[in-house]
Amino acid sequence: MKLKKKIIFIVFLLILINFESNSKNNIFIAYKVENEIITNIDIENESKYLIALNNQLQNIDKNKILVIARESIIKEKIKKIEILKYYKLDQKNPFLKTIIKDFYIRLNLNNELEFENYLTKYDLLLQLDGKNSSYFCSSIVNSNIKAGLLFIKNKKILNNLNIVKRPNYLLSKFFNYLEPCIEDYQISNNKDYHYLNLYLNILKRINLTIYSKNHYLPYNETNNQKFKNYLHIHIDERWKKFDNIFYVNFVDKINYLSNTNKIIITSNFNGNEFYFNIMDKFKSYDNFLFKDKVSIKDLLNIIFYSQTVISSHSGFIVHAAAAFQKNIIDLVPESINDQLDRWVPYNISYKRFNNENFSKLFI
Repeated sequence: MKLKKKIIFIVFLLILINFESNSKNNIFIAYKVENEIITNIDIENESKYLIALNNQLQNIDKNKILVIARESIIKEKIKKIEILKYYKLDQKNPFLKTIIKDFYIRLNLNNELEFENYLTKYDLLLQLDGKNSSYFCSSIVNSNIKAGLLFIKNKKILNNLNIVKRPNYLLSKFFNYLEPCIEDYQISNNKDYHYLNLYLNILKRINLTIYSKNHYLPYNETNNQKFKNYLHIHIDERWKKFDNIFYVNFVDKINYLSNTNKIIITSNFNGNEFYFNIMDKFKSYDNFLFKDKVSIKDLLNIIFYSQTVISSHSGFIVHAAAAFQKNIIDLVPESINDQLDRWVPYNISYKRFNNENFSKLFI
């Protein structure tokens, strides 16, 4: 009988970098901070880590980089020592017990024993959403393997530039592997940190076989739509950032498109101001349908039977459309182009238009 492995995906935020050193055979203790030991390998790895954060450091003399790395890692050790003074993982903590109780009640469990049994079920935990609360929850879930993303960014604190990591040092120790992700969309190699690629790197690192990079969502439902081969436009709360000039141009554009296309327009549940303004304008037109109270099931059906999906990069819409191999068009502010470059699914028909050049939109 085949062993059925169970996997839990808890989307969290993690930080850990592990660099290989070429001088493993010559390890010595360089510094000692209280009981914390710092070796020459630790300093060398820290220097590589700092260069990964800031490529300009490659132009600095190697000895100077090692000095910077030494100071950086000493600061990290001091932070760890101070944290451990006030927080012990094995101590009885009433606040922690309250959090655990709230957690198992949400899971419809009756007591801590059932919760402990629940936590022993998993072979793999993937933490991908980067939230501190998710990192904490993943730390108490019992899994053979825990992996996720390590978010790294430079942050100015009291006029000093500091490297900030998520998860923090303590929480990162609960994970077997963390894939580094630099949180700076303006870096020259921004696309190297494409999120889907980072996820695939994690799966490769934990020896899972990857059969395809493409999105996949099994779906075989009957067409419940009045139209066939239509355009699907999804208007959610993101559209409130568009000004009146965009609104006027958008009205002109979809009026033109409706001459040769059927159009279904959906919104977030119960709609929004932009959506209702468009609906008031076109609700009497035969080639338009408006739906502002659709369920997830209904929304999937609309996406599946459309020929093109247009949104302001609504996550669910874009990724479901990618799985169904639909034409995808994003209407977004130019300011988030670099951010979206990390999210566009692989092997799809994708176009992006900024609200400033919306007049160039074509289907």
